[in-house]
Amino acid sequence: MGDPTLESRVVSAVTGRDMDEAGLNGIGERVFNLVRAIHLREVHKGESV
Repeated sequence: MGDPTLESRVVSAVTGRDMDEAGLNGIGERVFNLVRAIHLREVHKGESV
């Protein structure tokens, strides 16, 4: 339902950079991995105390 390219077109309009679905998915993957790494780092900080 709806337009699956809507989010990438919104990002392109806001940032002024050409963005397709694959590029947007790549950004999402990087954000997910960074958040995961931060959570893992915080868990390991608590274990060393």
